[in-house]
Amino acid sequence: MLGLLLLAGCSTLSSRDRQQAAELAVHGRPVALDCAPVADCAAASPLLEQAHAMVAASTPDAPRHQVVLLDRGQDALLARVHLIRAARESIELQSFIFDADDTGGLVLEELLRAARRGVKVRVLLDQLYGLPDPNLQASLAGQHRNFELRIYNPTFDEAKTQALQYAAGILCCFRKFNQRMHTKLLLVDGVVGITGGRNIQDRYFDWAEGYNYRDRDILVAGPVAAAMADNFNAFWTFPRTQPAERLTDVAERLLRAGAVPPHALLAPDRERSPRVVAMAALAADGDAVYTHLQALEVAVERVEFFADLPEKHQGKLAAEEDASLAMRDLVANTRHELVLQTPSARCCRAPPASCSASCTAARTRPISGSRPTRWPPPTPSRCTP
Repeated sequence: MLGLLLLAGCSTLSSRDRQQAAELAVHGRPVALDCAPVADCAAASPLLEQAHAMVAASTPDAPRHQVVLLDRGQDALLARVHLIRAARESIELQSFIFDADDTGGLVLEELLRAARRGVKVRVLLDQLYGLPDPNLQASLAGQHRNFELRIYNPTFDEAKTQALQYAAGILCCFRKFNQRMHTKLLLVDGVVGITGGRNIQDRYFDWAEGYNYRDRDILVAGPVAAAMADNFNAFWTFPRTQPAERLTDVAERLLRAGAVPPHALLAPDRERSPRVVAMAALAADGDAVYTHLQALEVAVERVEFFADLPEKHQGKLAAEEDASLAMRDLVANTRHELVLQTPSARCCRAPPASCSASCTAARTRPISGSRPTRWPPPTPSRCTP
């Protein structure tokens, strides 16, 4: 075990070296803007204008929102790329998986274009599968003053988990190693967000060659975006979140190059597939995007956003901040109708006290006026609160 740990974590850098690498990245970031003022450079967007209108028309007692259910992968990608194109102030992107495939390359390109026109862009990725390429992260770390990349819970303080490191993480400290960030969020100008099950990877947007995931997102325009921003900031400032340029393998690339190194994925003249070119062109037409998504839009009043906080990994969450307990209370307090969609739901015939309220409520309450739903299913399983 000791030998495995030594082999897995043998690469180290001094604090002085890390600081030097960080300075190379920060000082190498261009400050010039490609276009100014930023409002004149962003794509026209009735969708984003509507989000601002929802916030302006809302009061604490009478909030207003517009919601779009994004079932189709191409709609979900179109909405993301368009909102990034339309951003005027800020973009926050948070993801568990971010691949350097067609989808990832397109999203990165649009994020960097936004930064270069004056939008503050913050990208927060889980270390295991979030662009796990130290060469790419070293290049991204110095792309522009308006672009920041941070990594959550980096294993052995590196961007890429090597095979020995993966084994060591499981054997020596699985609990910490497995404490990942699964939130998927895109937030634009603090007024509209997209959240749900989709990571940034081709197979989530119907672009994979062999197998694609069936998933769903929800686009929400209105004041609940403030709660999304609060949750993002909680992870962004958490001690386990590190700037990419301070990770060991990323810093080594910066020090070795003595500057911000280039990367083929970020080259302005890189070859783009026809579908990427087509998606980028469609996303630039705000009227067409709004017309397409308007058919899926629903006007609602109150919307609440529940999500995990990073403190859950330290066992320090107050009950009112625990997303699992919030879900339990939501189920327990349902009076007329509850619609729940999830790839995994487990409950038990004799639930533990911590989740008995939600299990019992779901088991006995009629849903939508129908006969009582059979719950739990025939095969009992352990209830996870």
